[in-house]
Amino acid sequence: REGRVIKPNVPPLYSLSLLPAFIIKSDPRMSYYTNVILAFIALLLFWSILRKIITNKFALFFLLILYITNYFIYWVPSIIMAENLTLTLYLAAVYFLLSKTTKVIAFIIALFAVGSYATKYANIPITLSIAFVFFGKTIFSSLKLNQKIKFLLFFTASVALFFLALGIFEALVIDNNIFA
Repeated sequence: REGRVIKPNVPPLYSLSLLPAFIIKSDPRMSYYTNVILAFIALLLFWSILRKIITNKFALFFLLILYITNYFIYWVPSIIMAENLTLTLYLAAVYFLLSKTTKVIAFIIALFAVGSYATKYANIPITLSIAFVFFGKTIFSSLKLNQKIKFLLFFTASVALFFLALGIFEALVIDNNIFA
């Protein structure tokens, strides 16, 4: 109205995750299929995390039942919200945080940390918590000092690279400066 436009400030990753479904069929209801796929991936990641930390099959089954019956878990896929992707990325980061520290793992965790921010700007606390947990895990590990420094520098460089890539993408495609 009168030439005024509301310019939304929304990060790109959730929208990009919806694209494959919209390529199949240009119908807004296709986003629900993407959300259901993300929910199943989150369930598989949760199950994988539990298998890494719990050996008792009864406890594993009980925790999976608690996860599945949680109202939030089966309600969120029915709504077009970035929380679907946030949960999946967070669980993926936790899964890799439970793995042995390598350069590849550091790179993947950095990708999921920045991916969380690229999903929703309000996820910056999740991004920072993933980074702090990785730093803590690496610092208090039994690795040699030079390995710790190498992994921490590699992780920091990867996070900086992903933030730079996100900033360039948003500046060129969305005309939004996330660094301002």
